[in-house]
Amino acid sequence: MNYFKTLILFTLLTLPTLLKAQWTVISDLTYKDITLEDVMVHGDTVIAVGFDFDAGAGTILTSFDYGQNWDTIQAWPQGFLKSAGMFDNQNGVIAGFISGGFGGGCIMRTTDGGANWFWDWCEPAGFYDAWMLNSTTGFIAGYDSSLFNDGSVYKTTDKGETWTNVSGHLPKKPFEYLQFVDENVGYGGAFLFGHRLLYRTIDGGQTWDSVDVSSTGMNDAWFFDAAHGVLLGYEGVIYHTSDSGSSWSARTNVTSGVSLQSVAFANDSLGYAFEATSINANSVRIWKTEDAGYTWAEDTVIYALGTPFQARLIGNRIYGVGTEGGVFVSEELAVEPPPTSVGVRDPQTTASHIHIAPNPTQGQIMVTANTISEIQLSDAHGRVVQTEKSMNGDRFEFSFESSLESGFYFLSVKDQNGTSTTEKVFLMR
Repeated sequence: MNYFKTLILFTLLTLPTLLKAQWTVISDLTYKDITLEDVMVHGDTVIAVGFDFDAGAGTILTSFDYGQNWDTIQAWPQGFLKSAGMFDNQNGVIAGFISGGFGGGCIMRTTDGGANWFWDWCEPAGFYDAWMLNSTTGFIAGYDSSLFNDGSVYKTTDKGETWTNVSGHLPKKPFEYLQFVDENVGYGGAFLFGHRLLYRTIDGGQTWDSVDVSSTGMNDAWFFDAAHGVLLGYEGVIYHTSDSGSSWSARTNVTSGVSLQSVAFANDSLGYAFEATSINANSVRIWKTEDAGYTWAEDTVIYALGTPFQARLIGNRIYGVGTEGGVFVSEELAVEPPPTSVGVRDPQTTASHIHIAPNPTQGQIMVTANTISEIQLSDAHGRVVQTEKSMNGDRFEFSFESSLESGFYFLSVKDQNGTSTTEKVFLMR
């Protein structure tokens, strides 16, 4: 996980910017004609991609000193650069399609940390989104024909040197959203007649099945693991699933008439979402949740920026990009769960001799283990919020305190020998 140097605010290179506590604009706001679609960061290097409407070209916006100085590369005449991702500090890819959406698409690569980019691979396809799973494996998604109606997903296992089409049984709809929680389980969003539809794979993209969300469609989605996810619907409605999308509950209406465009979570509880439109001529309103998306509150308004497009979790920060050449970052760091807990992306490591049911729960669970002596509950930030002691047996009915809000928690069970094992529990009030 990358940790970035403390940013010294600079005012000579940027227009006046009104911020609340945790958000900082790090781009040079003189790039008013550039619409940015995605961003990637490693160390002090920030690389944003999009389209320069004045020049009519796909553009790469790069800073090697975390926003103090910026350079632009007009990399692709008549091409839109839509998505980007880094495998490590040296190797990364940028993907896009020809202006108008009815031509082919290409992938650019860097092997020197973004200092130089070269055309690597072109197809009669257009690419919308990329997801780098680890230091060697990544996916890109888009459409796969000049008719603009065949969805496609490509996979690499060698840092982008070669790509394999894994679009088996994919619906005839362009894929615009992509997220994989591991090498097998992933979710994709398809665009059809103004609505995005959600699809799921459990075999690394070889086959895809539709996930019934709602009749209103979706703007974006985020999955914490293979089962638990949050989906941004239209008109401010937020949907939640705890069974891999088999069922959804609409539990939150942010503000009547307000639609959220893009979402990213820093951990199992803390997340941010951007409004789909600016609240006035040039401003971005950002919403925040601290309970896995069950409740939302306005976090801040950033002025001198246009409409936001993409929220990205990179390292331990949330980044955003949009129109007006805007790149902004939350300085609120993601906090790791307790060291004994199970990571969000590694549920298989949980000890097998503890059983918790039901999970998700509405407030009461039955804990089954060998000689339980103590149970400790921690929130997603690692803070202990509840403890039960002085018990002796193999079963205990644990009740969440009424003051605890919906979200992920970590339940640590200690036996008489002092050995602790931790399970992740989802509380759904």
